[in-house]
Amino acid sequence: MEHRRYVVLDVETTGNSPKKGEKIIQFAAVVYENGEITDRFMSYVNPLQPIPAFIESLTGINDEMVEDAPVFSEISERVYRMLDGAFFVAHNVHFDLSFVQAELQQAGYPRFIGGLMDTVELSRMVFPSFESYKLSELCRELDIQHDRPHQADSDAEVTARIFEIILQKLKTLPVTTLKSLRKLSDVFISDLHEILDDLIEEGEDSPYQEGSQEVELYGTLAFSDVFTKAYTKESLQKSEIPDFPELLHCMQTELSSYEERPQQQILMTGIYEALSNCEHMVAEAPAGSGKSLGLLVPAMKYALENGTRIVYSTHTNTLQNQLIDRDVKLACRILGRPVSAAILKGESHYLCPHKFELSLMETDDNYDSNLAKAQILIWLLQTQTGDADELNLPSGGKHLWMRIHHDNLSSHPKNPYRERSFYHLARKKAEHSTVIIVNHALLLNDAAAERKQLPEFEELLIDEAHHLERIAGDQWGFRLEYVTMHSWLQRIGHLYSRDLLASVADWFEQESEIGYDYCLEMDVLLKEFADELNDFFTNLHAYVLKKKNSSGNRISFSIAEDTDQNPYWLSIEELADRIRFYMHDLLSIMKKQQQLLKSASLPLKTQAKMNEYFSFAERFKYASEAISHLFSNGSNDAAFWIEAEAKGAKNAAILCSRPVDLSDQLANALFEKKRSIILVSGTLSVNGSFKHAIRQMGLEDFYPKQLMLPSSFNYRKQAKLLVPSDIPGIRDVSQENYTNAVASAISAFAPGVNGKILVLFTSYDMLKNTYSHLKSVEEMTGYTILGQGVGAGSKVKLIKSFRQADKGILLGTNSFWEGIDFPGEELKAIIMVRLPFDPPDQPVVSAKARKLESEGKNAFYDYSLPEAIIKYKQGFGRLIRTRDDKGLLIVLDRRIVSSRYGKYFLSAIPDLEVHYKPMAELSHLAADWLN
Repeated sequence: MEHRRYVVLDVETTGNSPKKGEKIIQFAAVVYENGEITDRFMSYVNPLQPIPAFIESLTGINDEMVEDAPVFSEISERVYRMLDGAFFVAHNVHFDLSFVQAELQQAGYPRFIGGLMDTVELSRMVFPSFESYKLSELCRELDIQHDRPHQADSDAEVTARIFEIILQKLKTLPVTTLKSLRKLSDVFISDLHEILDDLIEEGEDSPYQEGSQEVELYGTLAFSDVFTKAYTKESLQKSEIPDFPELLHCMQTELSSYEERPQQQILMTGIYEALSNCEHMVAEAPAGSGKSLGLLVPAMKYALENGTRIVYSTHTNTLQNQLIDRDVKLACRILGRPVSAAILKGESHYLCPHKFELSLMETDDNYDSNLAKAQILIWLLQTQTGDADELNLPSGGKHLWMRIHHDNLSSHPKNPYRERSFYHLARKKAEHSTVIIVNHALLLNDAAAERKQLPEFEELLIDEAHHLERIAGDQWGFRLEYVTMHSWLQRIGHLYSRDLLASVADWFEQESEIGYDYCLEMDVLLKEFADELNDFFTNLHAYVLKKKNSSGNRISFSIAEDTDQNPYWLSIEELADRIRFYMHDLLSIMKKQQQLLKSASLPLKTQAKMNEYFSFAERFKYASEAISHLFSNGSNDAAFWIEAEAKGAKNAAILCSRPVDLSDQLANALFEKKRSIILVSGTLSVNGSFKHAIRQMGLEDFYPKQLMLPSSFNYRKQAKLLVPSDIPGIRDVSQENYTNAVASAISAFAPGVNGKILVLFTSYDMLKNTYSHLKSVEEMTGYTILGQGVGAGSKVKLIKSFRQADKGILLGTNSFWEGIDFPGEELKAIIMVRLPFDPPDQPVVSAKARKLESEGKNAFYDYSLPEAIIKYKQGFGRLIRTRDDKGLLIVLDRRIVSSRYGKYFLSAIPDLEVHYKPMAELSHLAADWLN
């Protein structure tokens, strides 16, 4: 490996494609051999064409800088000789290679035919847990200084440093891992096989030996020492804990950033009393009240004093990690003793090593799948949890994970890795912990399931409790999509594939003639079923597009709308019946095959294939039940709808349902089963009452203790509410005119705000149209304008770009109304385009409305208005996050001051000063007040 020469290159160019005549404007190379840099070369290159403005902005290279530079042909001999006999190394190697090849050929030199190394690919493999593999992000993660991004010499230098770190990392891998990587390497972009062959040959020098404390070798896999090292097994015994005055004193002395907050002290006392009195409790703790510690300290004090455990449920995995990494540790310092805590997630989060080992034995030429396998091989040497949330898998790798995660079959007695189960390890840690941190989905899944995943517990904290009812609906409803079912059939395959049915048939052909006949029958049925399934979802897709006119991509159509006696719909119901009959027949054959295997002794690899094959029986059963449920929509108890992607494939449809009223299910599954449940959120009350939340979550019969904390912020000084009196009503003008008015309002307020603005929409169509309009407004050219779902960026990337902008406007829909923080100067104003009422034709909303009205209630005042007020409070909560924040809430919906119900929105945020004036006056007011 040391004897090879690597030329690490980077080029800056006038565009993305040499085929379109675009040219190199800067070339840089770093030669790396014998473990050190031996040569460097950099030159600007005259492209003999103007440099586009966006390239100049990106790279800082302008026409004057290249005017006296050589054309590429003048440096081509040096470049050719440098590359001769070397490996071509670059970050996204095909981009740089395509330009260098084109320039060399034009200069009369032969094409480069040597080895390639792509540091994007290699970084993904070697650093499988990094969030991003952009050059700047890799430098940040690896603590490499990168002073001039998008300058070829700087980029080449840091790429060489990254490549050196990658080579060093590969040298430390155990031979077992190297051999597995070698088997995968033929499909990689990088010519890694030569390096791996050398490292395998030098394997005697590997620092990893059998019995090493750092690694455990088992079977064909190498693990970190997670299964061999001891972990704390805390017995749940009673111990004395100081009273609150002393704990508050500890908070002041132990936490350097501690601010005395009366709200936090009230919350701590209230929670401790509710737990001690075996009461359920509902509490609202607005931003700034120190909610996490306010929950954890009294709960952990109670648990230690009573020898019990606490389950803490939150909304997202990010919050789970924050609790375990930061808040639990702070609580332990305050309590003056260590308290064991563990995160527990659902089975599908954890790797099954046996399934993974079997996947490595398969013949697989899929690039994403092989890259994911390589990532997992290296990750196994690092992970202490086996949790997929640590991995940054390629999109195709997620399909692999669906096959190799832990499930109930992973606990089979014959599984050779049964004692090396990450899921069982997580459960053991949870069983011996005082605090178990879960998310709402696992909590609700466990509450409804016969096979429990959580250890026994009696006390439960539910943070972000306003999400509980919605997530319960997702957990206890159905969702069936073509893509998922098609992937099932692909995995089962057919008799002449390399998939499951072929493996099952191979065994039966040798051992059981009747079993093989069943496989033949299965093969025919599966082919017919695949055609029927395609027809079914294609017809669903066509039906929705015919019924719903929308410019958006994702369209929802309620099955209850007008399906009765509709001939087209009746034909879909017939297709649904046929689908169910096929699944009944498939299940029947699988059951017969299982009977034949009852007394069979199978080789381990065959047993694993059989287990996976028969696991599809449960999936077909679920799908059959879902279709039966969805097409028997004769009651008000559930919402039934179809989602279709207008711009997707012709069968891109999803069947969905969820219970309309979850109060009884939540009451039966949770509240009557536990001694004390504490529900806390920053937004649970409506008009100073918890009545809506208590009714929605099934708490009415339990008479929960109620605690509503005032905000710790001074909204009269920190914020103002501006409502333009001259904005048109959405029903008074066309959609196009209203969108133009919204864009004009944003343009009018932006100069006065002179900073960052978050614009919240309730309609994606309106967001998209507003984004297009803003992009065309000349006055907005100095602003970074970002739109959710408009470009290719994820939510995380949008937020990062917004934070980096000097003056930015970020347009977002549902997921931007909560859960994101922009403290201080990161956000100066929020514009709410409309009051956040859910669309009345949204299937769950319309189903809830029908049910409430059938009970003689007012659907608007009993459901739509409370939900909108809660969302309004969540949106406002993005603006003021600390006592030093200052910002504007601008509502482009006159109903907040003109309608009968507007007063409920105004009173939701007490002491907020309201200004209802023409836009021109408000824009001046905004500028004066902020600046």
